[in-house]
Amino acid sequence: MFINYRGDDSRAMGELLDRDLAATFGREQVFLDCYSIPPGADFVQELMTRVRCCQVLLVVIDRDWLTVTTPAGGRRIDDPADWIRGEIVEAFAAGVRVVPVLVDDTDTPTEEQLPADLRALARCQAVTVRRRHTRFDVSALIHQLCEVEPTLAPAASSAPSAQDTTITDAPGPRGVNITGGVHGTGAGITIGAATGDHFTLGTPPPSAQQPHNPR
Repeated sequence: MFINYRGDDSRAMGELLDRDLAATFGREQVFLDCYSIPPGADFVQELMTRVRCCQVLLVVIDRDWLTVTTPAGGRRIDDPADWIRGEIVEAFAAGVRVVPVLVDDTDTPTEEQLPADLRALARCQAVTVRRRHTRFDVSALIHQLCEVEPTLAPAASSAPSAQDTTITDAPGPRGVNITGGVHGTGAGITIGAATGDHFTLGTPPPSAQQPHNPR
């Protein structure tokens, strides 16, 4: 499974998905660029190769997904060099199942809002993950993925956690502090958004490296 996300704002949800999916299916079955690209690897080649060979591409879409702009002022999604767009286009070309993951009350983008090579995304059945109910919603997503992709099997060592993830307000207009149970891997990260707000996900593992990120 490949987790596609845009920048720091949706990366918080990408981290949550990565943590729970890896705890269920095994670390080697889930790709999140900041944990899955080896040091010194050609990250362009690594990203495209992993997109083409994955079974499911999860596209994390929050309310700002369509409106994030380039330094020139245009929408990033309209830029042919946009990494998020490129990964999704590559997945469609390879016949990969693409699942939009809508954060909270985000709507599925319409065909009119998308560039021509992404319009199929508007027709993909989406799932919603609410930040206040991540354990329930991600568990439902895992169940659905196992149904539609039977070769996706939970790792033998995976076990459900008795703890839930909770979200509380943090200082700043958009910041959240994500706390609570860590499901299996213990992975986490503290992220500072452009506004100065922070997303906190547990404690980063000592080996976690943060490579150059074009998102």
